[in-house]
Amino acid sequence: MSRIIIVLCLFLATHTLHARITEPTFGLYGHFGITSNIVDINIFSEGEAYNRFLQNVHAEPKLKNATGDVWGIGGLYELPLGKEISISFRIGYSEYTTNLPKQTDNTSHRGSTITNNIKLTLEEIALEPIVTIELYKEFNALIGGRVGYISEHSFFYTSVVAGGDYLFNNGAKENSGRIIFPDDGVFLTSFSFGFSYDFRFFNNKNFVLSPEALFSVGMTNFIRGKEWTISPYRFGLIVKYVLPE
Repeated sequence: MSRIIIVLCLFLATHTLHARITEPTFGLYGHFGITSNIVDINIFSEGEAYNRFLQNVHAEPKLKNATGDVWGIGGLYELPLGKEISISFRIGYSEYTTNLPKQTDNTSHRGSTITNNIKLTLEEIALEPIVTIELYKEFNALIGGRVGYISEHSFFYTSVVAGGDYLFNNGAKENSGRIIFPDDGVFLTSFSFGFSYDFRFFNNKNFVLSPEALFSVGMTNFIRGKEWTISPYRFGLIVKYVLPE
């Protein structure tokens, strides 16, 4: 209950004035959210050194909507283009994680069943131009795009043996590790849209607080020649400083 009261007090304190931005603005943002993934499981195929541990896993050709999470921080510069429209240029760092559905293999392992738990990590530096259009009294529509450079992506995996007498090369029934993709340096592109609301920060005419919700539709794959797109649903908060007139 105390948290609800604090949030309500903050909202009332910041909501006393509208905050239409008419001057160039600088800001900092943070966001978190979930991701939806479309994965071609055939990327885990025999002969590719960075995923040989999965070469015996049997799965459907595609795993749709494997889920994960994302968080990020960054800065922005916003420039008004008219009374009800502005454009912002954001640059920031984001980290994605995706947990693939557990995969099991019960063939060719002397009566044992192997369960593979796989988590993907992805580090991104992104540029995101966003057009803001005021719809009604500081309630805004957001439309833009996103181009992200993948600085590193890798798998964390844990394989566990159940039953039988099969052992991994380490002599145990559990094996784990990290595998870094050899083709780092790819770009992700996406189309973004969402909504935000601007209001003054504690009645200070030069500070604006903007909660927002953004959905980005992944348009390119982050593994060259393989199908794997990521579409994040992000919720964030921006603190903006409006330059004095």
